[in-house]
Amino acid sequence: MILIRNIQSADAEAYWNLRLEALQMNPEAFGTSYEEAALVPLSDVVKQIQNKRDHYILGAFTKDHQLVGMTGFRREQKIKTSIREQIGEFMYHRPTEVRGLLKNFYWKLSAKVEKWKV
Repeated sequence: MILIRNIQSADAEAYWNLRLEALQMNPEAFGTSYEEAALVPLSDVVKQIQNKRDHYILGAFTKDHQLVGMTGFRREQKIKTSIREQIGEFMYHRPTEVRGLLKNFYWKLSAKVEKWKV
C-alpha cells in the first residue's frame, strides 16, 4: 500500500536522495544539474520544504515509510497570474511499481487544490 502525504522536514534526506537520483537518471527534465544539487547542504533542503496551501511537495511512501515517489505543486502569487497552478516533476524510485502511482498523485493534488479554491 502507498500513502500519499506532504513531505515534511523529517523527510528531507530521503526527498533529496530521490531528487538526486532523478537528476542523474533524467538530467534533461530539470533546470539544475546533479553536480549543482549535490553541493546543496541538507540544512538548505530542509528550508526548501514548505507546506503552504499554494506550495508543497507530495511524497509517496510505502508501508515501511520508504519514499518512492514525489511531485510538487505551486500556485503563482501575483494577482494577474494567481489562477496558474503548476504541478512539478514527477519523480519515483526506479524499482517502484508506477502503475496507479500517478493516478494517486493526481487525485490527492486535485483534492488539495479543490479544498483551497477561492
